[in-house]
Amino acid sequence: MGPVIEYPEKPNEPKRFVVQVHARGKSLHLDWRFARNSVAEGWTVSATPEGVVKTPIVTLNQLKELSQKQELWKFDLETGHVFPREVRTTIRGKKRTIIRPGSLFAERKAQLIPVEWLDVEGRTEYPPDWPKTVLEWWDKWPEEVRIELEKEGWTPEKAKEVLESGSWKVDKIPVGATRSFPGVFYIIDKGDWVPGARKPYFFEYFLENNELFPERVVFRFVARARSLKEAVELTKNGAIVLPPGQAEEVAREPGYWLFTTPDPRPYVLSEEAVQKGWLPPPGIAALPTWLQKQVPKELRFWTEKDKEKREAMREELIMWYEEGSSQPQEKAAARFKLFRQTFRGQIVIRFGPSTTIYYLLLEKPRSVFSLDNDPRVREEVAGIELDDDYFKALWVKSEPFEPEPGTLLNPTKKTPSRVELVDEGTVSVLEQEPNLLRLKLEGKQLSGYYLILWETESSPIMVLRRSDTPAATKKATPFVPVGKNEEKQIVYGVVLSPHGPDAQGDVISPDEVEKAAHRYLIFGRQVGINHEGSPILAFPVESYIARTSFYYDPNDPQSFVREGEWVLGVWIPEREVWEKIKSGELTGWSIQGLGIRREL
Repeated sequence: MGPVIEYPEKPNEPKRFVVQVHARGKSLHLDWRFARNSVAEGWTVSATPEGVVKTPIVTLNQLKELSQKQELWKFDLETGHVFPREVRTTIRGKKRTIIRPGSLFAERKAQLIPVEWLDVEGRTEYPPDWPKTVLEWWDKWPEEVRIELEKEGWTPEKAKEVLESGSWKVDKIPVGATRSFPGVFYIIDKGDWVPGARKPYFFEYFLENNELFPERVVFRFVARARSLKEAVELTKNGAIVLPPGQAEEVAREPGYWLFTTPDPRPYVLSEEAVQKGWLPPPGIAALPTWLQKQVPKELRFWTEKDKEKREAMREELIMWYEEGSSQPQEKAAARFKLFRQTFRGQIVIRFGPSTTIYYLLLEKPRSVFSLDNDPRVREEVAGIELDDDYFKALWVKSEPFEPEPGTLLNPTKKTPSRVELVDEGTVSVLEQEPNLLRLKLEGKQLSGYYLILWETESSPIMVLRRSDTPAATKKATPFVPVGKNEEKQIVYGVVLSPHGPDAQGDVISPDEVEKAAHRYLIFGRQVGINHEGSPILAFPVESYIARTSFYYDPNDPQSFVREGEWVLGVWIPEREVWEKIKSGELTGWSIQGLGIRREL
């Protein structure tokens, strides 16, 4: 049978896990597989909206490409967290829509499987009705799929031939396939795991050394009671219960729900576990390994056999945990790679006459850029963002290689080419906007702060530029309010001016002032105090670039606004903050943002 409450051998030591995207035609789901020892337990998770796959998936490359599209999934491809869901329900006689934490329907795999399944990636053998499938779908598959199938000898003519001659003798449906479509498996996440709580209605897994899904995932049973009496009994046993007549959610049959929660607190340290008196068997921590190592020896309840002592140690451990004494283990930093490609002879490729081009690959956000010069020695290089096929072709390479002419990395007819990895390291994203990416690269040679600026939001043309700014620039501008509405508690002032040096001696062009004003309305709209703490309760209600010079208040000489200046009006509902503005304690707008300094 599948997952059971018994813990695997050496339960406190990490073991392998894998998450595979499993496609069968237009059907798509996730296979979670957790190694126990020589076998693995698993779950099937429904993670895509119904009907989102329009064309049957029959090749690994086709599945890889689709798997990178966010619209395919009910979870975030950046964080692995399940998206919240809207639920229509009735509260006090009124129909309402409320937001619930995200969950995905899941089923236990019926049997333990060989651990070798954790390495499966690719396509199964073709099933019995495959020739009929080729005839039905050939014209509907993308060209790249048809090219792959042709390389394997499949065409409509071939399919028709084997059907008419009776030479197609396949009768057995391969494991993971259907009668018409092969099964295709793609590994979307992998790493290590240790077990948390394991109960008939609850399975907790801690993930480590992986890239996609969060640290803690839970499979929890959702039962639908046929009577209130049955609901009470199910609840006593630990199940989440939907009482009869509750219209919020309908479980058509008993099943499991996968929860990927932002709260990493282990169940054994939860209030529910304390109230129910639940502890894992002696010798089992039910904690992630990084936390096991940090727990003081005198609080390691799993090393104690006496139940009362274990409970007392657990209570002290909860206090230690809540005081923030533990330091969560961070996932491995994302990486970058820089490749150099040289050609023997003068050719025209991507950026005009050149014999050398560079590829910069970022693991997160997953992207690849072709550059016209070496960013290790130049302050600024031009480039173009390429599609994911280039990333797939290059990321796995570590040794020099020579791509064949007529291929993706060498589109020439016969010019020899050589590609080599020249630098690699870690990458941190410091700021990301639709046409701007600010990075910190830490490689052997390519190291420091960099900006990637796109020509427009829809253009692949970009510039990689070294930046001297490690953090967002905070600029103070004289805050002599040009106007105040006492009744409405709205204050008006100039945020940025293109006239003369500012407090830091910088000159900002009219175009940059306008761009900053527009970006603030699109991406910001927050107001704080002295760049400290969280944003305050304040609402921008007016924002504009002065198209001519004028006095905001004809009777106040200090209210003069010059052409091209950015004026912002903010409603301050908090009386305490408003009094600080009136008294002069708060004396300046201060903009926080990113800037590049150039000597004039």
